[in-house]
Amino acid sequence: MVLKDYIVLDIETTGLSRFYHNIIEICAIKYKNHKEVDRFETLVNPECHIPSFIHNLTGINDKMVKDAPLIQDVIYDLYKFLENYIIIGHNISFDYNFIEYNLQKHFNLTLKNKKLCTLKLSRRVIKNVDAYTLTNLCKELRITNDNAHRASSDVMATKELFLIINDIVKENNYLYLKDLFNIEKMRIGEFSYNSYN
Repeated sequence: MVLKDYIVLDIETTGLSRFYHNIIEICAIKYKNHKEVDRFETLVNPECHIPSFIHNLTGINDKMVKDAPLIQDVIYDLYKFLENYIIIGHNISFDYNFIEYNLQKHFNLTLKNKKLCTLKLSRRVIKNVDAYTLTNLCKELRITNDNAHRASSDVMATKELFLIINDIVKENNYLYLKDLFNIEKMRIGEFSYNSYN
């Protein structure tokens, strides 16, 4: 299985719980044959104060989102943008769950897109790294992410990480990508990434 068409997605939020916290930024980039063809990107007004920890992490503050649209004004447009594409992200379940919660809350809709997590994949194919955060993997693999913890920069970095994972799989003659979406049953070996150092 060769995956060439997909959407890479990232969100920033006011906290970790989809039930109690709110989305403040969304970026989703649509790729065909690994080339960007469309993008959905917006700040979101969370209708609450952005905690100082989140401001320090993302650089997003209350003033920046003051005139941004509310989540109910953008989430359906995102839903349409996603179509039936496979969604890729780093720790994608976090982003996916926030989006699905808001779709259900405001439009009674459920996401049916398959998702692929570069965090889980990298743990299986990339060894000898201190941590599997996107920031650390970018450092280890020399991926540019000049504006980490902003959605568009993280999306582009995640796409480059996904391409590196693909290359590692190919270099090690791993041909069983039919199980790509069933992460727990993947049989990818513990491969080296030395060619990227």
